[in-house]
Amino acid sequence: MLLAMPLLAAAAINVLHAYSVELYLKREHIAGYAFLFAFPWGWVIWVIDRLPDVGSNHRTLSMILSYVYILWVPAVLDSVSIFAIFKLIDRRRKSLVR
Repeated sequence: MLLAMPLLAAAAINVLHAYSVELYLKREHIAGYAFLFAFPWGWVIWVIDRLPDVGSNHRTLSMILSYVYILWVPAVLDSVSIFAIFKLIDRRRKSLVR
């Protein structure tokens, strides 16, 4: 369950942003939460952003890529980091038991 928490947080931020008008929420605050969520992985987003631009003329594609860069890449990296920490702890525990 812990591995899914970053993905759930990204999904929640995505849904809040999509329905912010209907829920009478300020979009600026939701966007701030998204950037706060992505802050630890800012350097990765910076590197991805420097890749060749694909379809800058397509507004929808640009919006989808923005969501991927800001929400989903950090969520996946957080989940992978948590998984790696658990694997490391498990290996250490098994080596101490022997």
